[in-house]
Amino acid sequence: MTKKKKNKLLDNRILWIVLSLLASLVIWMYLNGTQQEEIEIDLRGVEVVFEGADTLQDTREYIIANVDNYSVDVTIRGTRVNIGSLSASDVQAVIDVSGITNTGYNSRTYTLRFPDRVDADAVTLVSSSPSVIGFDVTRMTTKAVPVECVFTGSTAEGYIYDGIEWEPTTVRISGTESQLADVATAYIEIAYMDMDSSRTVDVPYTLVDSEGNPVSTEGLEFDTDTVSVTVNINMTKQVPLTVSASYGAGATEDNTRVTVSPENIMISGDASVVESINYISVATIDTTSFSASFTDEYDIILPEGVENLTGTTTADVTVEVLNLETRSFTVSNINVTGLPEGYSADVITQSLAVTLRGSAADLDSIRTENLSAVADLSEVSQTGDMTVNVRIRVDGFPNTGAIGTYQIAISVSRGG
Repeated sequence: MTKKKKNKLLDNRILWIVLSLLASLVIWMYLNGTQQEEIEIDLRGVEVVFEGADTLQDTREYIIANVDNYSVDVTIRGTRVNIGSLSASDVQAVIDVSGITNTGYNSRTYTLRFPDRVDADAVTLVSSSPSVIGFDVTRMTTKAVPVECVFTGSTAEGYIYDGIEWEPTTVRISGTESQLADVATAYIEIAYMDMDSSRTVDVPYTLVDSEGNPVSTEGLEFDTDTVSVTVNINMTKQVPLTVSASYGAGATEDNTRVTVSPENIMISGDASVVESINYISVATIDTTSFSASFTDEYDIILPEGVENLTGTTTADVTVEVLNLETRSFTVSNINVTGLPEGYSADVITQSLAVTLRGSAADLDSIRTENLSAVADLSEVSQTGDMTVNVRIRVDGFPNTGAIGTYQIAISVSRGG
């Protein structure tokens, strides 16, 4: 390449560099001029904020209520670079209420608060609507409101609703007198379906007036937002009433008829208890205590925590010994046994009238020598004359025995 051509190429490069620098400078000057251009923007719905409201409440128990406007529309002027990206949500209309000392109606102007990226001193407020905010300053009032809980759900088959409990029974609500005037109850509705067990839940409540209509909670404060509610669900079961019998004197399970009225009752309670209950025993009857039949009334006693849904608290019990007869005999063979060492006893009673129960054939066959009365003196520890119980034996007739209780007189001495 010749020297002349090299110089020409170099000159062209320098020219392009100069042109590029000039173009960049022009663009920079244009952009810079545009960003520094003053513009106006409209901000609709700027939030009104009461600064110092917490201090006002803590120090004087005053609160802000009945605010005329919670948002304002403003037009501001500034450079594009400073305010061009602002929206209404970036700005607040601030009213300082910390210095208020009296209750009543107030009318205050506000100042605009901008994000940190904005030079607030370089922003001009062109117009605002409204330019003044009216509000009431009133003393806070606290009201104790009763809690009402209602169960509107259902239980599964074999279970019964047993009431609803809640804690606390009252909630404390703070606000202005006008805000609290219509509040009558903190209402809770529990609507669980097909419940088969008790359940405890923490649930929110709804403030209602005396007619059950919801009341606004805006501006109110609460000591608690929820109430602990327990829905009690019990298991139900029909169980028979039974009688236990102690058989003797010819009475057996086969020839004894036991009647209980009512035959069954419906019970309820916790499933863990009710599931294991298959019957309720109301009495134990000694069949040797009567001759042919016995009737009495007994209390129906249930385990703790179990309820009698039927409502009948007593049962009529009748016990009948069938196809047996009774007959009187005289026992003259009277003995004692088991007397402690060092003691002696003389039997004072020489004969004893007893009543035996058995089949007619057995009673016809019994003779005096088949009968004896035996007193067990193993527990005797005193001396002198006394009466003691005896057991009547009927030898050779296992299905016949004495009914009732019998005693003899004895004289106990020690030594000699």
